[in-house]
Amino acid sequence: MNSSTLKKLIRKYYNNRASAAERYIIDRWYQSFDLDKDNFSWLEDRNRLSEIENRIIENVIRPQKTIYWYNSPLAKIAASMLIISSAVIAVHFNQSSQQSAIPVIAAKTFSTGIGEIKQILLTDSTEVTLNANSTLTVLPNYGQKQRLLKLVGEAYFSVHKDIVRPFIVHASDLDVKVLGTSFNVHAYGNLKNIKVAVNTGKVWVSDKSKSIAILLPGQQVVYNKYTHGAEKSAIDTETNRLWITGAVVLNGAGFDELAQNFLNIYGKKIRSDNPAVLKNEYNLTLRSARNYEDVLEQLCIMINKKYRKEGKDGIVIY
Repeated sequence: MNSSTLKKLIRKYYNNRASAAERYIIDRWYQSFDLDKDNFSWLEDRNRLSEIENRIIENVIRPQKTIYWYNSPLAKIAASMLIISSAVIAVHFNQSSQQSAIPVIAAKTFSTGIGEIKQILLTDSTEVTLNANSTLTVLPNYGQKQRLLKLVGEAYFSVHKDIVRPFIVHASDLDVKVLGTSFNVHAYGNLKNIKVAVNTGKVWVSDKSKSIAILLPGQQVVYNKYTHGAEKSAIDTETNRLWITGAVVLNGAGFDELAQNFLNIYGKKIRSDNPAVLKNEYNLTLRSARNYEDVLEQLCIMINKKYRKEGKDGIVIY
């Protein structure tokens, strides 16, 4: 098969007519190359083609650590369809397997427990990191006209760009809409605030009745579920996603946010009946590498309080 066939494959991808296997191959390929989709003159360069052959094979069959929920053997299937000649790439597909670029699927739910973080790869090559004690639901017909998900908890999204199908996360009262970007959503059900922070690209945030904010890189909005008020501010994009590495930086956090993060990292449920403790704002860093008792000692020194253990996992600050 000559280079014109490969051109057709790439054109199918950009016209949203590629099958799941074809889309997977091109997505893996473009992670390694910075190519102009409108310029295919490089296909006539046999040295370049040889280089591309090796790179495609390397990326398609390389073992992955992420969770492939839509069809875990797909990489092997896609790889088996590749026949590499000395100068061209021959890709043979069964005609009966042709389908839309993003397959229609039923709802799929992912959940995490205490201290658990999951890496998830969606069908459109969007990558999601799901924090502890969180639930992410991929809603039915993901990818037909929109890419809809529902989040309870916290997740970091690195969204594969698709100008045809917007990516929308439902998080309690908020909708977070993007085309292709990376951002963090913090939306635990028991917390009064929802936080949306952007690392790259642009994000639109709205509630059921109005637009809340348009966020650019380095910006965050904090939305109060009870008052429906919102506050936009600047953030450190690196600190914003430190939780992925097992660390959380609290800056003016309420007691409920402190308690949620303590549960996520250490598996301990802290509570207090002391009004001063409940009203205090907390500035400290929680790290999974530290013993939780050391953190509690530091916390109690900061606020001039004491703590006692309650049952197996309970802690009372008084």
